[in-house]
Amino acid sequence: MLQLKPKWRYAVKRLIAAIIILFFSAPVFAIDEGSIAFSVGDTLPNITIYGLADYKDYETLLGRTDTGSFDLGLVEGEVLVLELFNRFCMSCWEQAPIMESIWERLGEENLRGRVKLLGLAEGNTESGVLQFKEEKGLTYPLGADPSFSALDTIGDSAGTPLTLLLKRVGDVWELAYFHIGVLEEEALYAGIESLLAGEAVSIKVEQGIPAFIEEEPEELFEAQQREEVEILFTRIRGGEVTKAERVEGLDAFLLFRAYDGEGNPLDLYGRVAKRRPVCDLCHTNVFVFAFDSEGRVRGFDVLYATKLANDKWSAEDTRSFESRLIAKDKVIFNPDTDAVTTATMSSSLMYDEVRRTLAALPELK
Repeated sequence: MLQLKPKWRYAVKRLIAAIIILFFSAPVFAIDEGSIAFSVGDTLPNITIYGLADYKDYETLLGRTDTGSFDLGLVEGEVLVLELFNRFCMSCWEQAPIMESIWERLGEENLRGRVKLLGLAEGNTESGVLQFKEEKGLTYPLGADPSFSALDTIGDSAGTPLTLLLKRVGDVWELAYFHIGVLEEEALYAGIESLLAGEAVSIKVEQGIPAFIEEEPEELFEAQQREEVEILFTRIRGGEVTKAERVEGLDAFLLFRAYDGEGNPLDLYGRVAKRRPVCDLCHTNVFVFAFDSEGRVRGFDVLYATKLANDKWSAEDTRSFESRLIAKDKVIFNPDTDAVTTATMSSSLMYDEVRRTLAALPELK
């Protein structure tokens, strides 16, 4: 099983890892600090919003009543507060009433025509976002992003809430400020006022540090990944010795194919995946899974995964999760039936990583 790096050893291990990478071979997994792929002053790439929880919010953001998907560039106004969150993230629960208060203040000061606010739920469905909106009593616009596409576009910060202050420059939005973690109301509102006055944002608050920065599972090199995949292959085949060989020609990730004891290839593929969290208080998940050429998941095991309070998954959690994943014809996550109890975010990320892997099946054929 993977172990966490003690905090006092973290910097030393990163240095040692860097030396190993330089002189030998790079690990498949690398550590990146929480950030985004863009700097202040950069134009934000186009983000497609696939749906809003309340149809009335289309009028609020776009000045139109027709619903459906739209590009972020079509949102009206001079300033846009874009918050990426997850409905199961505890820090996002804390941020939600702050955003609601900001929205109310904008209404009181007749600024909603100039300033827009949009919360985008990473990994959540429209129905889930609507439930969150109702539970928290929120009135500002919320949208769903079940496939994490906005985080993919902006750059995975490994932490939500992620708040971006954007200013209108022609037909595009320009990044003026971003913050990982809870951002207090007065600081955020001061940033909005600065942008409306044509000034630079100078919010002086400590940037949130995602938990994975200090506690990260050990990297696994190719030989270690092969070993984990072979263990899973062997279990799936009832204990028959099964070897794993790397599939060549895939750039997106490292994939292995199963071979029997006589060296014959089998219709069984495996991968060790590492998926960073979407919550600033959560840890990275590392897991191994196997599937066939028809896209059916054949086996799953956890190498490192956590749930509420960063407790580790139990063997029972893993086997229950595996049984539901194997039973599916299509890898579509339902938080009400597929999640490990108190590990909904981790469960959704694992499903999404499996889904992305299966999308590469045409390359195998």
